[in-house]
Amino acid sequence: MKKHLGVTGKVKLPDAETIREATDFPPGGVCPFALKQPVPVLIDVSMKRFPVVYIAAGTPNSAVPVTVEQLLEITGGELCEPG
Repeated sequence: MKKHLGVTGKVKLPDAETIREATDFPPGGVCPFALKQPVPVLIDVSMKRFPVVYIAAGTPNSAVPVTVEQLLEITGGELCEPG
């Protein structure tokens, strides 16, 4: 992720408050679209091996099945290599 985003420092996950402020969703339920503000969506290229992936749908207990291609189209996200 660091290489893909061009980050040179340490990358760490945001805390719950930052997640909710940026997305308007709770941790564990962040839907990758309909976000409060634009957030880069990076999708590990290895996810393409699955015919369907499940994305959070606004709560920690809800999910929506999509293909990786649909996810890329819906979010404007980018495929990235791991590591």
